[in-house]
Amino acid sequence: MRFVCRTAAAMLVACLSGYGPPGIVAAEQADKSAAEQADKSAAGQAAQPAGAVTIENETVRIVLGEDGRCKSLLEKATGRQWLRGWPGHFFYLKKQGKLFAGTKLASDGDKLAVRFADSGISAVYRLTVRPRYFIVTLEQIEGDGTGEVEEIGLGRLEPAIDENIGWWLSVRWNEQFACCAVGLSDRVNTSNVGAIVYRQFGMTGQQAAFVAVPTKDLLDVIEQLQRDCKLPSPRIGGQWAKRSEDVRRGYLFVDMTEQNVDEAIRYAKLGHFGYIMTYDGTWASSLGSYPINLRNFPRGEESLKATIDKCHAAGLKVGMHMLTSFVGKNDPLVRPKPDPRLLKDAEAVLAADIDAQVQEIPSATPLDQFPLSPAFYGDERQGLDILIDDEIIHYRQIDHQGRKFLHCVRGFAGTTAAPHKAGAKIHHLVERYGCYLVDLRTSLKDELAERIAGVFNRCGFDMIYFDGGECNAANGPYWYWVSQQQMAIYNRIRRDILVQGSGGTPWTWHIFARGCCDDFAAVAVKQYLDYHKIADSWTHYTRSFMPAELGWWGFFDDQPNHPATTPDEVEYYAIRMIALDTPVSLETTMAALKRHGRTDELLELLGRYERLTVRQGAAGSAQAVAAGGMALGGWPAAGVSPRPLRYAPLGTARCPDGQQQFGRAALAVSASGGARVGPAGRPVQHRAA
Repeated sequence: MRFVCRTAAAMLVACLSGYGPPGIVAAEQADKSAAEQADKSAAGQAAQPAGAVTIENETVRIVLGEDGRCKSLLEKATGRQWLRGWPGHFFYLKKQGKLFAGTKLASDGDKLAVRFADSGISAVYRLTVRPRYFIVTLEQIEGDGTGEVEEIGLGRLEPAIDENIGWWLSVRWNEQFACCAVGLSDRVNTSNVGAIVYRQFGMTGQQAAFVAVPTKDLLDVIEQLQRDCKLPSPRIGGQWAKRSEDVRRGYLFVDMTEQNVDEAIRYAKLGHFGYIMTYDGTWASSLGSYPINLRNFPRGEESLKATIDKCHAAGLKVGMHMLTSFVGKNDPLVRPKPDPRLLKDAEAVLAADIDAQVQEIPSATPLDQFPLSPAFYGDERQGLDILIDDEIIHYRQIDHQGRKFLHCVRGFAGTTAAPHKAGAKIHHLVERYGCYLVDLRTSLKDELAERIAGVFNRCGFDMIYFDGGECNAANGPYWYWVSQQQMAIYNRIRRDILVQGSGGTPWTWHIFARGCCDDFAAVAVKQYLDYHKIADSWTHYTRSFMPAELGWWGFFDDQPNHPATTPDEVEYYAIRMIALDTPVSLETTMAALKRHGRTDELLELLGRYERLTVRQGAAGSAQAVAAGGMALGGWPAAGVSPRPLRYAPLGTARCPDGQQQFGRAALAVSASGGARVGPAGRPVQHRAA
């Protein structure tokens, strides 16, 4: 699943200038035209305004005027002024739904007192300056109606940089300079180089760091910031995970079991993968409690650990796939008695006594908050399951008056149909992808985290994939709640770990080592790679200084609804892998690998390119500038001299043993430029270098 960023605050900040509401924005526009005409270099050297506050470290000098507006953002090494042509306010707050800019600023040592227009509110901040960043701490909120303050800013920089804007890391950058805001706890939201805290999560005492440095130094500074402020900072083999060699190695995502582990290892070795990741449904029999799947690992954790040990002995690491906070309808947390800590998002009251057979459930209260569609994906309420006492009931319709559930299935999801009394509560169970969710405000979050981290630690996993994390936004604001289950698990891990997943927040940026460029496509594979995975997902990750991999890429055998994976698709992926210095993860099944008639050949081909990518090291990153050309079908120079691939149409035939055989030969041009034709039914040999 891809990452989705839908924070209201992100959209709010992106459309505001200086945090101001429409009235404030309009007022600022009066000065905008004249300011934009000013010479920025001269502005950078201008005398400091009276009453202004200067924040200065080794890299930057920032001047805040007495009126609370940012007057200068000067890069000291070059003397370049990076501030936008019109000054915005550095602080703001929201009270009773209205935004107020910080319009009066006074300093006393390392303290800043800020008054917010006519809101009746003032705040005290503390500034802590470090060599390459500075920290803003909200110490106090004073005035009339402090309890009505809904949110308050910790600051915002407004660089005149529009080339790259991070959606995950709050950063703006170009080739020369970068400005970034980093919250120092999970209760700080960051967006558009600004930081915000909210009443519901606590405001005073919260901190944000601001970094303004040459772009080449940004990751160095953030890594230092993580150490200095004791932020999450996973390491692999002593290296910061984002810069470890492991993030440049792909993985085989497959249904590996104790029975087929030797064959899985063989396939992974052919493709030169660094990891094998096994599906949640392969290692566990249900989501939520995550009991070990005894069909695949007959001795439970002992079998799972033995399987992982065998991979380690072969030089491979192992990843755990899970669906974050999902609870399957076949899990002990649901049947026979539902756990009361499942997430609910609507409530009604039973209007009359009902027996265990009735299929129409009357409500004494309106049902307008109960959905009418089955559960799949998205932020809207969805799913047709309700909970009364200890019985789950599945409804198919709601009557036109909105007071009765119709065509109900009683004793649903393995629960027991039972009579219920008038006045009983009717709860709607939150559902995504056919599963319920954990209420992250309850102790079930920590119980699930203990289970996952315990299996991870005891069995020796090396990687975790937090799939479906974005669905936890059903608990509340995306930027906060999506991180909570992931962090609860991460904080209990006692091994080196490579973290991936879906659902990115400012806080989980710290623990993720790289991003996955969305699910696979079974058709239009090449177009999907260029126009979505690279032009969209890969670009979004890298703009937030997050490494990426070009998975998940599906490896298919021939089926009625999709063709088999072909050699030209492998080379198509592989050339881009080299050009972007980005690995590939391959998602498939052991059955598909066995049925495909050219599996070994294609994995060997991919493995040759993988070795090239690993061998070229950091030099490959220089080719990333060609990414735009790749999306248009271009051929960047990537250490080899490829020519456009030309393949004859391929047909497949099924042999008596069930294995598929390609029926026509392919005319291929390899990375070294040599064309070769193989006889029908026999593999064409490829050489990547």
